[in-house]
Order: sequence, then structure tokens, then C-alpha cells
Amino acid sequence: MQMLPKVSIVTPVLNGERYLASTIESVLGQTYKNVEYIIVDGASSDNTIAIIRSYGDKISLVISEPDLGQVDAINKGLTVATGEWLGWLNYDDLFFPDTLSIIVQSLIKSQAAFSYGHCQLIDEHGYPIRKLYSCPQTLRTYQVDGGNIFQGTVLFSRRLWALYGPLDLNLRGQFEYKLFDNFFRSARGCFVNEVLAQYRLHEGTVSQKYSNENDREQASFRDIIFSGESLLRAGLIIRRLYYYLLAGNFQRAIGEKLRGIVNRGSFPGRH
Repeated sequence: MQMLPKVSIVTPVLNGERYLASTIESVLGQTYKNVEYIIVDGASSDNTIAIIRSYGDKISLVISEPDLGQVDAINKGLTVATGEWLGWLNYDDLFFPDTLSIIVQSLIKSQAAFSYGHCQLIDEHGYPIRKLYSCPQTLRTYQVDGGNIFQGTVLFSRRLWALYGPLDLNLRGQFEYKLFDNFFRSARGCFVNEVLAQYRLHEGTVSQKYSNENDREQASFRDIIFSGESLLRAGLIIRRLYYYLLAGNFQRAIGEKLRGIVNRGSFPGRH
């Protein structure tokens, strides 16, 4: 284990009793064993603290105090993190068991400064909805493509955090977009052609709560908003799917699509 670079994962949470245990299990259950796990709780009033305490010293550090919200909580955790590689996983999202092993191996092999890959969208009950694909990106394609870098698939070096942290407290829905813009401006990323994390869609997600503020927030740190480049964006969507299929996932993708059709028929109203 001493030969493995330490990975620090931060989970911000406030009143997250419904999903938090699953997220904790997904981090503690990693096949990669040199993981520092930090949970930053914003003084929850539900059973969140009891859930965290039930894991004892399996969690490296717990901070529980009032804060200024999700961005502030992530900043607190990353400020005290001691890993060579850093990242955060929201209280309602999940890693797959091999996620960190795959990412670290890819980062070491490529000598890149940050990672990104594919993600799976799940509903509030954990049922798969669809895959969210990424592909090799530049700053421009990342911005035009609607920001298809999924936070749960991203680890980044301490050097990048020292350059561009902390996260901007003035942003509520686009804070990670600003951070990743800066990553692409100055460093080489590693595209991992694997589905690395699960992103849970429910009414309480940041993307749902602050969606009406996205354009205004992006305008505060991006000189150009590429909302009119629909043809290029359509091409990039096809490109993302192509890279996923190129990895030998064509048969798997067809099978998943067929299972999705069957599941929708089995569970009326789910989409």
C-alpha cells in the first residue's frame, strides 16, 4: 500500500440521510486501498451524523459545523486533504468498486494532471436511466459540449488545486465548470474510456436547484457562451458515443438499451 499514491476523497453533505450510507459504502468498498476519506457535514438536523458515526474510524476525518453550503464544504475538505490525488463525491453519488484503481492507473500511465470519463445517470431509487458519455476534450470542446466532464470521474493533482483552488463561493451551480476550465487551460487531462461513477438525479440535486442560474454564472467566468453552436454540439455528442463504442462496448451498449426498454415496460412511469 505504501507504493500506491494516496487519494483523498471529500464528501460534502447536509441532511443527506436518504443517500449518504450508499455513498460511504461506495468509497469504503474501493479495491484501491490507499484512500483518505473526508466527510464535511454542514451541521445536519436529521440522522446524517448518526450514519457517519456508525462507520467509526473507517472514515479518516469528519468535520461537522455550520458552513456556507456545498462549495464551502468541499473547500474545507480539500484544504485539509493530504493525498497526492484529490477529488470529491457528492453525498448522493456513487463510485463503482474499481473506480479509483482504474483512474489512478490511467493517470500514472498517461502522466496527466487530471482525469475524466463516462458516467451513469441513476434515479432516486438507484435504477439506471442512461449513460452520460465523455470523450477526449480541449477547453473549447468542453465548453461547446455543454461541460461533459462528470465530477465523480475526476481526480486532480495537488499542484492543480494549489494553482486554482479554492472553489469560487460566488458560484452555486457552475463552480466545478470554472475549476475544470482552468484545468484545461494549463494542464493535460486523461480521458478514461470507462463508466466510472453513478450520478443520482433527484429533486435536491444542485443541477436541478440552480439550473436557472447557469447562464448567468457561466458568463461571470467565460468570455464566450457557445449556446448557438448547435451543429458542432451535435457532432460532439456523436463523437462521445463513438469513443465509448470504440472501447469494445458496442454489444454491451445494445444490451443495455434493450434492458432499458424492458425495464421501462416493467416499471410504468419511470423514464
